[in-house]
Amino acid sequence: SESSLTANDSISLQLATWAPRGNALVYVYQNNIYYRPEAEVAVDYQITDTGVFGTIYNGVPDWVYE
Repeated sequence: SESSLTANDSISLQLATWAPRGNALVYVYQNNIYYRPEAEVAVDYQITDTGVFGTIYNGVPDWVYE
């Protein structure tokens, strides 16, 4: 599935980081992981869809792992 974030959205990402190669981004939004192959192109791919607040935190480290 695809989702898109734009600069005008007033959202809060739980985590964002550069991918290991190129200018790709990986981020966590609403407990799900997304991948953007090119930072300057607003095409995002949702990697997980099982995130549930208070139960399942995909891509968000627990305090035990920090």
